[in-house]
Amino acid sequence: MIIDNIEHDWKIFYGKDKLFPYLYIDNWYTKEEEEYVWKELDYWSSLGFESSETIIAKDIKTNESLGKHLRIYLNEMYTAKAIPLSPTWAYTYKFRSPEFHKILDDFSPMYLNFKATTNTSHFLSYYDQSHYYDSHYDAAPFTCLIYFYKKPKNFKGGDLEFFNGDKVKCEHNRMVIFPGWGKHASTPLKLKNKNLVLSGKYTITHFYFGIPLK
Repeated sequence: MIIDNIEHDWKIFYGKDKLFPYLYIDNWYTKEEEEYVWKELDYWSSLGFESSETIIAKDIKTNESLGKHLRIYLNEMYTAKAIPLSPTWAYTYKFRSPEFHKILDDFSPMYLNFKATTNTSHFLSYYDQSHYYDSHYDAAPFTCLIYFYKKPKNFKGGDLEFFNGDKVKCEHNRMVIFPGWGKHASTPLKLKNKNLVLSGKYTITHFYFGIPLK
C-alpha cells in the first residue's frame, strides 16, 4: 500500500559515515498523531510492562542479558483485525510513502530495497532509572526507533550510540533509521527527579524485513 501527500514538518539529519548510513528525523509525528500515540502509550503503561531481561539479546559468553528495561510486544496485544486501531501501527504509513522512500534512495544505495520490505514487528520499550541496553545488533535488515518522553525532560542519557562512535541524542518525537546489522546501544538513563512516575524514555521500535515469496 502506497500513501501519497503525507502531512509532516520533518527536519532531516544525516550520518556522515557512508559505510554505515543512518539518518534521523525530528517531528516524525504530527501534533495530532502525537496526541493519539500518547493515549496508546499511557494505556499500555497503566497495564504494566514485562521485564526485558529474559527476552532481549544475551551475551554469547556469559548468557546474561545485555540490558535492562521494560517492554511490550504490541503485535501480541492486538488481534489481526484490531491492530489498525493502534496509532503506533497505523502511523507506519509514513514509512510506506514515496516521499520517505525517496529520502532513503537519495541518501544511500543500502536503502534501495527498503521499499521491498514486506513485514514489520512492532513493540514498545520503556527505560526508567539506570535502565540501558548494551551494544548489540538486530536480526532485521532495517531498524526504526522513535523516542517519546514527557516534557519537561526528566532524565539524562538514554541516547543511541553506534559502534563507530557516532551518537544520536534522545529527543522527543525523533525517528532514527539504520541498518540492523550495525551494533548499537542505549546509554544508561538517569532520572533527575526519581519521584516522577513514568518520566523516562519510551522507544517505539519497528523492525522492517522481507518474507520470501513462494
